[in-house]
Amino acid sequence: MADDILIDCGGDYANAAVRSALENYLPSDVLSAFDGRLAFVSTTGVDGVRLTKSFCRDRDVIVLSERIIPVTSEDEEFHPGYRYFIFVVLREIAHACKDHVSPLSNDLTAPQVESQTREAEDLAAARAGHQDEH
Repeated sequence: MADDILIDCGGDYANAAVRSALENYLPSDVLSAFDGRLAFVSTTGVDGVRLTKSFCRDRDVIVLSERIIPVTSEDEEFHPGYRYFIFVVLREIAHACKDHVSPLSNDLTAPQVESQTREAEDLAAARAGHQDEH
């Protein structure tokens, strides 16, 4: 289901954790709606990375902080850090689904950023409680 999503978050386990969050917490129609226009990246395995205009042009690129990327199988779903990681993945997918404007844009006011954040976090929290209920 998540096969057409580019995932490069630092290693096999980290990439599998992202894929697992997508496949276990989201209905398949949500992911298929992106039709290959979604990417998850992190600087976990590198000191820096350049995302070119052509790379970003036709896809939503979600950059995950290396601070939240699970590093071992000990960080499984019952662990608070792993649960937060899942929440962040779901929150960023919600931003993409809602076509929210990046908070880094100068086009948004503080109340607009707050509104987008609240909407995405509410959607993520609702999905986080629905693992495998597609």
